Amino acid sequence: MEGRNWVGQIYYSSFSSMKDDQGRYVLITGYLYGEHIFIGCVYAPNVYQKEFYSDLLGKITNLSLPFSILGGDFNCTLNPEVNQFPSAKTTQSKMRETTIQLLVIKSISVSQLRSHLVMERTLHL
Repeated sequence: MEGRNWVGQIYYSSFSSMKDDQGRYVLITGYLYGEHIFIGCVYAPNVYQKEFYSDLLGKITNLSLPFSILGGDFNCTLNPEVNQFPSAKTTQSKMRETTIQLLVIKSISVSQLRSHLVMERTLHL
């Protein structure tokens, strides 16, 4: 019967998820092709909030999984000399330090690629 070629090919995987009350992050752990993985998406507040970072760091450090992906908008620059145009001294040092700590904890390699097109369309205030 045409149209039923999906029978027997349904993919199912159990997973668990965590999020904060304000919807600023979602953390998912589960199995993909037999591997235990962690995927997280973060939308950090615009100003440093110790409670947010403490909660997020606490949850992520409890997940010691070999395959991890963490992405999102951390609302801070890791290197102001490179990532701000024009370069300006900012007061985001606490946010920067905490974000770097978060990335180091999960042994994430950070690589920021900027194309000429993105630089032309990005407004930095």
